[in-house]
Amino acid sequence: MNRPLVSINSMIKYAIAAFFLSMIIFLFPISAKATTLEPVDGNDNSVQVTVGTDADGNTTVSYNNHVFTRKYNGWYVPAAYIYDGTDLAVYLDAKVAFTRRTSTRHDGFLFVKMSGGWYRHELHINDGRALADVFNEAAGITSTYNPYGNPVLYDLPIPSGQPEATP
Repeated sequence: MNRPLVSINSMIKYAIAAFFLSMIIFLFPISAKATTLEPVDGNDNSVQVTVGTDADGNTTVSYNNHVFTRKYNGWYVPAAYIYDGTDLAVYLDAKVAFTRRTSTRHDGFLFVKMSGGWYRHELHINDGRALADVFNEAAGITSTYNPYGNPVLYDLPIPSGQPEATP
């Protein structure tokens, strides 16, 4: 008569032990060390930006190969159409080649494939965000708004009925 190598009682004990071991691992995860960013030129908040103006006299900031324009309550990059044959269109085509995707992300933007090229959606960074604060500081702008459109730091008159904001 053939005897099983492990009895049913032993299998139950092993299953219970495995269950409790998995619960210990699940309930007490081991933290992994996060990657740290190295400061540039000893300054933790340094970002390479160039401040200028556009043809309409709006304040602009060039950052990461994009020109952001100052609007009412933040910084804005308008939508754009990238025609087939340009370097960026060729790069985006290669990025989605051999896939069924018709959109991809590159450099913080969403690009959607359209007839004859790619469409880049607009990007708006509201005041109160870290990057908008860096742009405001670089451009010397002290009138800023929170994401709801209310003034936070301002040298503008406060509309009547608005509570005082504390900077």
